[in-house]
Amino acid sequence: MKHFLRITLCFLTIHSTVFSQQKPIVWNNPIREGLNVYGMKDFYLLPESNSFFLVGTSYKNHSKNVAGLVLYKSNNLKKWEEAGKLIDTKKLSKQSWFYDIFNAPEIHTYNNKYYLIFNGGNSLKNPYKKTGFGIAVSSSATGPYQVLNADKMLFESNHTTLVFDEHKQPFVFFEMDGRFYSVKIDLENGKTFSEPTEFLGPKSLGEKYKYLDAPQFYVKDGKFHLVFSQFYAGYIIKVFHYAADSLHGKYSEVQDPLYTWLEAEADEGIKAQYPTINGFAPPTQVIFSNQVVELQKGKFGLVYHSSEKYSEPALCIDTFDWENDQIKIHNPKSPFQGINLGTTTRFMSTHGYENCLEIKNEKVRVVIEPNLGGRVLIYEIAGKNIMYVDTTQNGWTLEKNGFTQPSAGRFDIGPEAVTPKRNTTWAGAWKPEIIDNKTVRITSKKDSVAGIQMVREFRLEANSTQLSCTQLVKNISNEEISGNHWGRTFAVGGGIALVPKNPKSRYPKGYCIYRPPFNGIDFKPAAEPNVNVKENIIEIKNTPSQPKFVMDNVEGWLAYAAPNDLLFIKKYPIYPNRVYGEVTAATSSIWYYKDTMVEIEPIGPLEVLKPNESFSFTEDWWLTEYDFPGDRNLNIAKIKQIIEVLK
Repeated sequence: MKHFLRITLCFLTIHSTVFSQQKPIVWNNPIREGLNVYGMKDFYLLPESNSFFLVGTSYKNHSKNVAGLVLYKSNNLKKWEEAGKLIDTKKLSKQSWFYDIFNAPEIHTYNNKYYLIFNGGNSLKNPYKKTGFGIAVSSSATGPYQVLNADKMLFESNHTTLVFDEHKQPFVFFEMDGRFYSVKIDLENGKTFSEPTEFLGPKSLGEKYKYLDAPQFYVKDGKFHLVFSQFYAGYIIKVFHYAADSLHGKYSEVQDPLYTWLEAEADEGIKAQYPTINGFAPPTQVIFSNQVVELQKGKFGLVYHSSEKYSEPALCIDTFDWENDQIKIHNPKSPFQGINLGTTTRFMSTHGYENCLEIKNEKVRVVIEPNLGGRVLIYEIAGKNIMYVDTTQNGWTLEKNGFTQPSAGRFDIGPEAVTPKRNTTWAGAWKPEIIDNKTVRITSKKDSVAGIQMVREFRLEANSTQLSCTQLVKNISNEEISGNHWGRTFAVGGGIALVPKNPKSRYPKGYCIYRPPFNGIDFKPAAEPNVNVKENIIEIKNTPSQPKFVMDNVEGWLAYAAPNDLLFIKKYPIYPNRVYGEVTAATSSIWYYKDTMVEIEPIGPLEVLKPNESFSFTEDWWLTEYDFPGDRNLNIAKIKQIIEVLK
């Protein structure tokens, strides 16, 4: 029996210490409510009991004239409030080495005390000078804090972080001039034991070295995990994950970059009011601090600030899971985030049908309709369905009303031109089952004409909009048969379809068009205004001259931006060394019919099945809210970044 690898894509969650109530907590990135409206970055989050404390580098608040380092508190990560000042400038001398600059602060617990570390400065006394390292202590997270080295900075520093080694000894790591340094400190007395020494730089990283920034550590099962950003030319920032068996051991790269940030995807909209037109100096995108934190027991997140350009940075938290030593982010760069998000399944009735299967979580809702062809009838966020549903078919069945072409999220087999009719599987009734709280299954009747029986399984991840759709095809005949997977999803019409262009395409333009009256294949179609190739992406921006396009896509994804402000993404495996059975050997197709519907079609390789053999194929779907551009000019670079992290 043949089975193909089921590719499922996970995302990660972050948590910390003990949190007794394991209730769902949901938020949308970026998080601004209750925080400084003029922008914050370099966040550090401390979970404690049933609350979360937060500090960060704060931009000048013109509305409150806040002076000093402010602590914020929340019980749901979504709404924040000021919990007091950890350091109050009004109580400091204007001659102090730290006065009005408190960058990249952190709060740690050690020997029943709270230690605040910061990179301080005095813009009145020493403008444009490098910041210095400071340590303060308190018996409470909310303070008051006493600065232990009030007389002088311990050393020049930028973006410091505190971590304890395998012997529970405290060390400080920081960035200076694109390199990382470390130094052992006497935390309780606010002193250092030696001068800082280089930890990572050109010598240790070799060809992998780029400008380093924002080191953050997390210790898991005795292993030290280092997350940091590197700055590449053209405002490209990559966030890396390295690990070692000891704090100062040999670090190696654990996985591909967690994120890649581009200037093109940055937010450019000013959010606050300023007293003068030049009242806000936009930050650069060079630094992306990423704190790994256990938000609740066994629940993890990456804490960082939003991508900005001419805009105020804000708090973002992406949840993830650990997969051995790798960080698997649930919804990277997505607004929708949450922990303890239960997924539920149930039988329900809708659109004139009984025995439909509903799977939903806090963000997305899916309905599988088994009465007319076994299809995804609803895939929606906040009541907005990406599926095109022909409501004139409500309640229609093959047995009661005769044959029809179902709408919405259909699945089929090809090759299109030679596969026998298969009315039983295409439009007949299927048996529905609930497997668990995330998974449902439907099974077709045996189709004696096509010699097949199908099983479709749908699994919705709890912390994501990811829907895995697996179709299994079994040969129930006494003869050898062949066929391939053919996804045939009808999405709502009038949007913009994107398909990656194969750089070694057999088609001169990267795509072919089927033309009437006999579906003649135009392998070198003339240019037309609604079809572009841009940034190596085939873009169908509006109704084309003919509806059917085929592509020899090798990247294994399709995307569709819908006019109801949704972005629909499919990913699926491509097998470049296998035979594809369509006339054009296509691996994907788009059928764009006026402004009514758009069919998004992954195509699998040709399978040859002996009696009782089967094959399976998985499409992974995602849905996210996305503002549809009124001028129909998509930010393709941003969409490619969204797709890239879905792996």
